[in-house]
Amino acid sequence: MMRIATWPAPKAVLFDLDGTLVDSSGDLLAALSHVRHSLGLPGPAPAEAAQFISAGALAMLQAGLPERFHAQMDA
Repeated sequence: MMRIATWPAPKAVLFDLDGTLVDSSGDLLAALSHVRHSLGLPGPAPAEAAQFISAGALAMLQAGLPERFHAQMDA
C-alpha cells in the first residue's frame, strides 16, 4: 500500500498583489501621496507615478521620494 505524505495546514497564505489578481495601483498611489503629504511634499502626478508604481516597493519609493533618496546618496 502506498503512503501519502500529509502536510500540516498552512498558518498563512501570502499573495503578491502586483496587479495580477486586483488592480492595486490606485491604492499604491494613495499610499505614496499620503507619505509625501506627511513629509510636507506635494502628491505625485498620477501619470508620472503610473510609470514606476508597478516596479516594486523600493523602486516606487525611490522614484516617488527622490528628495529623500538623493539626499541620502549625497551624504
